[in-house]
Amino acid sequence: MLFVKSLVVVTGIFVSMSFTNASNVPSSKEVETTQIRKMLTNMDGVELLKNGQKININFLINAQNEIIVLSTSNEDFDFAIKEVLNYSKITLIELKPNTVYTLPVVFK
Repeated sequence: MLFVKSLVVVTGIFVSMSFTNASNVPSSKEVETTQIRKMLTNMDGVELLKNGQKININFLINAQNEIIVLSTSNEDFDFAIKEVLNYSKITLIELKPNTVYTLPVVFK
């Protein structure tokens, strides 16, 4: 009986540790996000966006330091954002390749 109780406690500890580790989501870093935001200032149709409109961009960086846009929160500008950012090279300092990041961009 003592063995079963110990097994349940140990299993509970391992399960709780795995849930706490799963919540660690990487965030975009300042140097890389500044590079991406500068690229978006030259995007066609940027003047059509409402002042203060926020778009979330989900992307990853491949092994060649190129941006791969996975999705955006605005279907109307999805193509334009992908056209500007996809396969554009950036200088990596803190972002890791093959990790998905979300970048919130507010157009002004």
